[in-house]
Amino acid sequence: MREHLHIAIPMSIQFSVLSLSIMVIQAVCNSFGAEIIVGFTIALRIEQLGTQPLLALGMSLATFVAQNFGAGKVTRIRDGVRKTSLLSFLISVVLSVFILTYGKPLIGSFLSEPTPLSVSVGATYLSISIMFYFFLGMIFIFKNTLQSIGKPFYPVLSGFIELGIRSFAAIILAQKIGYEGIFYASPLAWVGGATVVFIGYYLNVYKRKDKIIAEYKAQSQIRRKRKAARQSI
Repeated sequence: MREHLHIAIPMSIQFSVLSLSIMVIQAVCNSFGAEIIVGFTIALRIEQLGTQPLLALGMSLATFVAQNFGAGKVTRIRDGVRKTSLLSFLISVVLSVFILTYGKPLIGSFLSEPTPLSVSVGATYLSISIMFYFFLGMIFIFKNTLQSIGKPFYPVLSGFIELGIRSFAAIILAQKIGYEGIFYASPLAWVGGATVVFIGYYLNVYKRKDKIIAEYKAQSQIRRKRKAARQSI
């Protein structure tokens, strides 16, 4: 039970913080009028749909990492993270090309009566955010990796960093350059969040490879002794 709560509570905090940061952005966006809200909201829906492959990669990696961490195969974890990061980068490039090409038609297809302003707002946001999809993919990869090895501190810290950057960027940049300032809130938050979880991965997996293997061997030896003791009874 303690191990489950050790993972579940930080994950619930992460989702709560993410929801709060999105609420801040939406609140700032609402102050700019109906057409801005419509264009921005539709763009977010397209982005959520388009980035599902990046999310799926991170979730798939979580199982892979957990299994290999339990077996003490840190080299396989590092190799899996490296290959998944490369695949995430390639997917980000494909998504960027697709959205740049079909962004405006996609936004128009979601609106019964599209206006030039709402379509332009949505397309502008997408043209900015697509340049940062790689960082979003890195968040999914490194967060799931750290959670799978029982290191939730950096993912939680990443969530609070994202909240701070999103809130600051949405409020301050919107005051400085208008509604387009909101478009930089999530991309900048992704950069900050990705930096935090990358540091966590480097310190807890990449740099501690030999120590993790030694800990696994020690635990395996303890388990063998306990098993032998039970069999001798």
